Amino acid sequence: MYKILDKQLKCIWYNPILAGRYLIANSLDKTVSIFELSNLEEQAKVGSEIGYVRVQSDYLLAQNSTSITVFEMENPESQFVLEGLQILPGQIDGRYLFCNTKDGEILKYDYISRKGIWKSNGQFGSSVHVVKSGLLYNQKSFFSRVVYCVGIDNGELLWEKDISDIGKYEEGDQVKKGKLNLPILTTDETTTLSLSNNLLVGLDSSTGEVLWQSEGMAYLKPYGETLYSLGASSYAEIDAKTGETIKQVNLEDQYKALEIQNSAASYTVDEDYIYFNDVRKAKVGILEKATGNIIWTFKLPVKEGVTIPASNVPQVHENRMYILDSEGTLHIFEKE
Repeated sequence: MYKILDKQLKCIWYNPILAGRYLIANSLDKTVSIFELSNLEEQAKVGSEIGYVRVQSDYLLAQNSTSITVFEMENPESQFVLEGLQILPGQIDGRYLFCNTKDGEILKYDYISRKGIWKSNGQFGSSVHVVKSGLLYNQKSFFSRVVYCVGIDNGELLWEKDISDIGKYEEGDQVKKGKLNLPILTTDETTTLSLSNNLLVGLDSSTGEVLWQSEGMAYLKPYGETLYSLGASSYAEIDAKTGETIKQVNLEDQYKALEIQNSAASYTVDEDYIYFNDVRKAKVGILEKATGNIIWTFKLPVKEGVTIPASNVPQVHENRMYILDSEGTLHIFEKE
């Protein structure tokens, strides 16, 4: 189904970003390399001491410890610096950056005109999403128990949901307040929360109203209005609007026959397939959603001890797939 190319990219630090005609990669020297996808030739190397990168439209935003440098994709020499701002925790939507300020507020910032739009009380936690109804996030705290949604145009609170009671659980002879297991999952219309008592809760993203509750499943990822779970023994699809299980397939026999030890949420979902990594054995595989069958696997040509970190999910773009191993080598596959 896919063949591995002789071309590899070396010394990649973090999973690359595929954007338009470019592949953007953090390098081990803490710079950012921009490659042309058609020929995988490096077009530019920018920045220094870069930790996190986001690409939005025609701009590349690169984070260091104290500021964000904004580069134009077509002309990386054209750049400017946003002092005192951070991409994480936060979110980017079009030309707007939503981030925490040093003064304990949330800021909507136009990074092209370099102007603040609004500020709101509160601090983003680690899970921030732009949804149709607004900006949805968990509060920054040791234990996350409240989900907030504020208006994207003005920062005013639309709704909040405290899961302390619905997520309560027993620990020994004590009943503990519920906690959020992050990340929060969002589709176009719904928000799904995983709670500390193994409960999944579906909310209407516009109102915060509880739509459904069900027993939790591991390693959920949204695509369209469906939640997908690919775990150590099974594959499942859940309707994000109702919480009903649409499909569940036991994969134990397939895993055994193909010598796969799938134990981490290292997968990508598209219209027809699940692309996944066997992180321990440095294998990559493809599961067909319609049948629940694993239709292709491949063992990376790496030396003993090299794995695929769970965070390095397969990247799929047009007819190619990209897999980054633990030594910083990007393996590139092309559809046959």
